[in-house]
Amino acid sequence: MVETTVQLRPTNEWRKRHHDRWYSGWAPRWLKPALRPVWPEDQPLTWDELTTEMNGKMQFPGWTNAWTMPIKTRVDMLTTGVRTPIGIKVFGTDLSDIERVGVALEHLMAPIPGTRSVLYERNLGGLYLDIIPKPDELARHGLRFADVERVIESAIGGAPIGTTIEGRNRFSISVRYPQDLRSDIESLRRVLIPTGPPIGTEGALETAPSRALKNALRFSADPATWPDSVAGRADKLAEWRVFQQAAGGSAFASAGAVGWPRPIFLAQAMNDMGGAAGPRGGSSIARPRLPADVRSASDMPPSGLMDRAMPRSDAQGAMGSAPPATGGGASGRQSFVPLGQVADIKVVGGPPMVRDEAGLLVGYVYVDIDETKRDIGGYVHDAKRVVADAMAGGTLSLPAGSYLKWTGQYEELARMQDRMKLVVPVTLLLIVLLLYLQFRNVVEVLIILLSIPFALVGSVWLMWLLDYRLSTAVWVGIIALVGLAAQTGIVMIVYIDQAFKRRKAAGMIDNLDDIIAAHMEGTVQRVRPKLMTVSTMLIGLVPLLWATTSGADVMKRIAAPMVGGLVTSAFLTLEIIPVVVTYWRLEQLLWERLAPSSPELRRQLELDAMVIALGAALAAALAVASIYVSLPGRTLLFGELLAGVVFLGGFALYLVHRPAARQLVWPR
Repeated sequence: MVETTVQLRPTNEWRKRHHDRWYSGWAPRWLKPALRPVWPEDQPLTWDELTTEMNGKMQFPGWTNAWTMPIKTRVDMLTTGVRTPIGIKVFGTDLSDIERVGVALEHLMAPIPGTRSVLYERNLGGLYLDIIPKPDELARHGLRFADVERVIESAIGGAPIGTTIEGRNRFSISVRYPQDLRSDIESLRRVLIPTGPPIGTEGALETAPSRALKNALRFSADPATWPDSVAGRADKLAEWRVFQQAAGGSAFASAGAVGWPRPIFLAQAMNDMGGAAGPRGGSSIARPRLPADVRSASDMPPSGLMDRAMPRSDAQGAMGSAPPATGGGASGRQSFVPLGQVADIKVVGGPPMVRDEAGLLVGYVYVDIDETKRDIGGYVHDAKRVVADAMAGGTLSLPAGSYLKWTGQYEELARMQDRMKLVVPVTLLLIVLLLYLQFRNVVEVLIILLSIPFALVGSVWLMWLLDYRLSTAVWVGIIALVGLAAQTGIVMIVYIDQAFKRRKAAGMIDNLDDIIAAHMEGTVQRVRPKLMTVSTMLIGLVPLLWATTSGADVMKRIAAPMVGGLVTSAFLTLEIIPVVVTYWRLEQLLWERLAPSSPELRRQLELDAMVIALGAALAAALAVASIYVSLPGRTLLFGELLAGVVFLGGFALYLVHRPAARQLVWPR
């Protein structure tokens, strides 16, 4: 992956592009200059148009493009793990199966309309050096797996030997073979592994100081910490003191050991550089050297270290003379075996990076879409259908234990939808509860709630004109609009009710004309306050539609549904709600007059009204249930048809029975 950051110039310096407006095709030339300031035909490039044009001109073989903002990329990577708006995670237990499914998805996604680029990040293609020990060869040479691994770690990988301090900084020091001794496979095969001293020379090469060293290293360097139960504790202490006096710790330093009391002996492969001076100034102890014909060594010291590290005369004077070497060869040289003889070394292919998630291996398919043409939710819906058809047709098959997960911004969209399924109903329930506590009448609450769908009509129209799609910001604007629409409806209903109740208490309500006069009194009083309220809200929201600063995309999508909804909601509040309330009051007055004269006819009208309410409630319940529950087959369609039949049947019965009631109450 190569990440390129492009720093854009200010938007006022971007070149302009011609867009046909609603008047471009028919308006005469003299009229266009008057319309262009409001609806310009030449507009600067938008971000989406710029990325689409750049993507079309920057296509390279073997490369795919994903256009996004730098900070947004990091946020998406932290939240979803992918850099593109849509991603597909392929879970499985075998990398080759995941690779096959990922490549197949790559071919399936490419033809879908709106796809800008699609890439499956290959799990294969990396190169690795495998060193596989041979158990039979290790057994023949008396080696263990740990011996080989220690040489690989110290000579090839590097063994930490200490820490250097520079001010407040600490840096670890690691030592390994130089580059020319580990740069290729043949050099690695020549790395030598110590196999111990020659047979029969182990006892000859072990001196008194080395035996004292062995015994001392079994315990702490501080003699006071040795347990009393150790057999021969006094003798071992005496040996330790004699060893300290004779060697003075110089044996380990002269041998290249670091980190007492557990020394690390570093590999050495160098020619004699002349001089016998040791690493300590003025010391006459010679550094132990490997035989001249050996070009490499390990971090393990050879047996007989003390004989090589200490002058023989000093060692014999302090501990006594050692017996002469016997057995297979008197040289006492350390024996070695090449790494290539006890292990297979080869370069193999493998995954450059292995991802795991939820206990399974996972591969990523990155999908970038042109969001000017498709919304994320609609694209994923079509993509899921394509994948399902491919699986049904046998083009794509998932091995046992494998599955797909859609992620990216779509995952955030799905989470938002799940939250909205809870937030929107709770918001509506709170509004209904507050309205009922205010009016104490279910019918009035429902009349006020009628303002919500009328407000949504304006929201949908404006979002369609602005080419906005559903998003979290749009849902936030819709939720705010619901409160505004209910608020404006409440103000109108309150003044209509006050005028009606005042005239009814005065005995001035007898027929439809009296109700209309009362409602007109209440409505006229609220025209100016209503227009002032809506105008104030629009003055604050409309400028956001032309915002170009940081965060403007989000603010526009919050403001757009509110602006469109306020316009249609104002029309509803001034024109529709007074009419609906007037005829509801008329039916209420009709039922009141029927109670003493014809109770049976009133009960019939009430029964018809209950049937109408039942049909409406059934339709609403099915619509809400379809959001939370997946109904089988055409259950929703048949249920809505049944609810519609019940509603229309009750309404027809009410129209049949109402003329008789009207004639009885208001005879002509």
